[in-house]
Amino acid sequence: MTVFATVVYYLLRILWLLLIVRITVEMIHSFGRSWSPGPKLAAVLEVVFRATDWCLVPIRKVLRPVGIGGVGLDFSPIIVFLVVSVLVSLTVNLGATPVTLGSLFS
Repeated sequence: MTVFATVVYYLLRILWLLLIVRITVEMIHSFGRSWSPGPKLAAVLEVVFRATDWCLVPIRKVLRPVGIGGVGLDFSPIIVFLVVSVLVSLTVNLGATPVTLGSLFS
C-alpha cells in the first residue's frame, strides 16, 4: 500500500505543479493581452493545458466564472487545489514516503 500511496502522492504533486504553471500563464496572458508564447513554449504550454483540463473543465461547467467589474474570476483552480491538498494529506496518512532534500544528501 505504501508504494501505491507514494506513486499517487507524486502524481498529485506533479498535477499541483502543472496547475501553478497554468495559473501563472493565464495571469500573464490576462494582464498582458498582447503577450503570446513562442512556438517552443506554446508546445510545452499545450501539454500543460491538456494535462490540467481534465480536472478544471468539469468544475467550470458547474461553477461558472463570477463576473467582477468586467473581469471573470474563475474559482475552479482554487477548488482543485483544495481537493489535491486533501488527497496529498490522505496519501501521506496512508503511508506515502515522499523524498525530502535532507534524505537525498544524508
